[in-house]
Amino acid sequence: MFKFRSLVAATVAIGVVVAVQGAGFVDAVVGYVPGEGYATEFGSGNGYTNTPAVLGAPSTRTPGPFGGPVDPFSPPYLSEQLLSVGAGGSLTVQLSTPAVDLGSNPFGLDFIIFGSSGFVITNGVFSGGGITDGTLFGASTGATRVSVSADNVTYFTLDASLAPGVDGFAPTDGEGDPNRAVDPAMVPDSFAGTDLMGIRTRYAGSAGGTGFDLAWARDPSGLPVVLDPVRYVRIEVMEGSVEIDAIATVADGQVVVETFDRDPAETGWLTSGDRALFAWDAQAKALRATWDSARPNSYFHIPLKRTLGPEDDFEFGFDLTLQDVAIGLRPATPYTFQLATGLLNLGHATSTEFRRGTGSQSPNLVEFNYFPDSGFGATVSPVIVSGSNQFHPGFTFPMELTLEDRFRVSMRFSAVDQTLSTRILRNGEPLAPVETVQLPAGFTGFELDAFAVSSFNESGADGSILAHGLIDNIVLAYPDGPVSRLSGRLEGDDWRCRFLCRSGWNYQLERSLNLGEWTRVGEPKTGTGGWMELGDPGRASDRGFYRIRGERP
Repeated sequence: MFKFRSLVAATVAIGVVVAVQGAGFVDAVVGYVPGEGYATEFGSGNGYTNTPAVLGAPSTRTPGPFGGPVDPFSPPYLSEQLLSVGAGGSLTVQLSTPAVDLGSNPFGLDFIIFGSSGFVITNGVFSGGGITDGTLFGASTGATRVSVSADNVTYFTLDASLAPGVDGFAPTDGEGDPNRAVDPAMVPDSFAGTDLMGIRTRYAGSAGGTGFDLAWARDPSGLPVVLDPVRYVRIEVMEGSVEIDAIATVADGQVVVETFDRDPAETGWLTSGDRALFAWDAQAKALRATWDSARPNSYFHIPLKRTLGPEDDFEFGFDLTLQDVAIGLRPATPYTFQLATGLLNLGHATSTEFRRGTGSQSPNLVEFNYFPDSGFGATVSPVIVSGSNQFHPGFTFPMELTLEDRFRVSMRFSAVDQTLSTRILRNGEPLAPVETVQLPAGFTGFELDAFAVSSFNESGADGSILAHGLIDNIVLAYPDGPVSRLSGRLEGDDWRCRFLCRSGWNYQLERSLNLGEWTRVGEPKTGTGGWMELGDPGRASDRGFYRIRGERP
């Protein structure tokens, strides 16, 4: 059993809040045409044409004497919160973090557009306790078109037969996570008979909005396209009008997207070992990498926010363009050697005892390897190495990565079936299948805390390499810990905590008086991927510490 334990301690009189670790929102409006029939403010007649309204996260509170918390019954409605686009108009925005078509994104959705719709209260209770029959108010009934772009030059339209309309379902909930999508299988009628808590239960921690999948993108011939990370979104209105509050990228946990538009040192990337092997190319907007096995182990890397193990689902991808490759450079190393990119344990990888070439002294790796041909066929090999140096490769050959072609490498680890799958595209077209790595029952686990472009020293190997190339469009996605967005509160004489859980994990609240001895409180609960509450009744007059234990069976 893999276990993860999350500890949060506080006296019962103090609430503990963990900040949301969000993803991207609109950080610039690059084009706005109001169109005809855009919304105007009641009384003043002023237009909802204030472009800063769409910047940042969706509204969580409406200001003013008639305002209050934004929820599915009380959506944003002020001109300072919403931007309107009428018929013939359009809005083009830039995202602070690109949207990426990730297999791990819930329901396959990659970005969310928030509008101004709300649920109608049908039981006549408007001061709390309202119930809806699923009917919406304020939803647009017009026709919209959504397009996306990596560079604000070439746009690809999302298939209209798949993409929903903008400013419709689902109403915004300011208490939810704006980077978490609502299940698209739900429709307004799915919420008939529910109150606010019932809606939030069905939202499963989401802030609502309308989700979109980048896989719906089509080229001018109507064919699917494989997109680079999307930085720009365009909304066009053909009929009617829409009101837009915000646009957010989907992130089920932590997402790192590096497109090298600026110096990667500004976004947290570091270099260990020989710094001369890695350089940012500002003109090409890419990383210029050298794999030189004569040099010490060297890494262009970024730390993770948590350590990953076999109990975690994660994926990563990158573009690789090789410019030149030479192998067998010395009499003692006449054969091939790998160039590598992937996840590692930085402490182990930078140790003087770490030797990738021996195959038995390089613990804690999940990486992509390419061995140029030295007589046995060029070979692609995804590999997993445990903390005890159990070595599990997936050799696929012959599979040559030809010079000056652009290869998109995508790798995904599944915690459920303990497999590492790899997909490679050459210039946008699929290459041959790559062997999947299947971990055996006796695998002892790994601990990964950094992603790196790796140039390994050839010590202990019978081959060598000197290669140059470009790395671009790095994407890394991995889950938060089993407990996120945690808060604690008193309700009468009861202490309660609320948090977002992970599906399939078991959770137990524990209490201590001294942070040494812990007692279970209540019964364990199994996570569903949404909000969870655990409590300790009758503790208002006591002092103590609480923690949540999360275990994945």
